[in-house]
Amino acid sequence: MASPQDTPNLQNLQIIGYASVLVETMLPTVVPPVFQDRQNPEHVFVPPYTLDGSSLCNATCISLAEWNALVSAGEVTAIDTPRAAQRAHEMWVAQDFTPHYEPRARADRNLRTIAQQHIDLATAELKQRRLPEADRLASIALAADDRMVDSMIVKAAVSQINNDPAGVRVMGLLAADLMTADTFQLAVKALADSVRKPRPSARVTTSGGPMSGMAGVEACEPLCAR
Repeated sequence: MASPQDTPNLQNLQIIGYASVLVETMLPTVVPPVFQDRQNPEHVFVPPYTLDGSSLCNATCISLAEWNALVSAGEVTAIDTPRAAQRAHEMWVAQDFTPHYEPRARADRNLRTIAQQHIDLATAELKQRRLPEADRLASIALAADDRMVDSMIVKAAVSQINNDPAGVRVMGLLAADLMTADTFQLAVKALADSVRKPRPSARVTTSGGPMSGMAGVEACEPLCAR
C-alpha cells in the first residue's frame, strides 16, 4: 500500500504497537513504535522511518488488515491501549514486557538506572562464583544500556572462567568502540583472576584451658589418618 502522505505529523498519529517480537532475554530494550493515523485508522506506518521533529519521514504505510495479519503471524507486537504519538519520545519495553512511552531523556535515564542496578548485582554474584546468575544479570544490564562496558567485562570474565574464548571475543568486539582491546583484556583477566583466586581457609581458634588443643587435633584427624 503506497503511503498517502510522505511526512505525517505526529500530532495526527497514535502508537498501536512496535515492530518486533521480544523474548525475556532481550529485555529491557528500546523498540520502534508503529503508528496509526487517527483520522484514517486504515493507514498504519511501520519502520524503517526517521523522525524529524514532529514529522514521520520515509515510513512505509500498510493497511490495518496487513498490520493485524502481522500481529497474528507473531512478526510484530500490538499494545493493549493506543497512545498518542509525541515529539522527542522513546518507546521501550521493561523486563515484565510492559511497554513504556516517555520523553527520550527520561527513558534514557530509566534504562541507565536499570543497567547500573543489574551490573552491581552481577558483580556481586560473580564474586560469589555464581557464574550463570552473574551472566544473566550482566545480560540485562547490557540490554538496558548497550554501551555499558562493565557488563561486557563481566560477561567476558564469565566466559573466560568457563574456558569459552568465543564468548570473550564477542564481548571484546562489542567493547571495541568504548575502550582499547588491551585495556579490555586486562580488565577481563583481572576480574576473572579475582574470582578464580582460592578463598583463604578457615582457621580454628580456641581459648586456653583443658580443651584448648582438642579442636586442632580433631580437625587434623582425617589428614593424620591417611
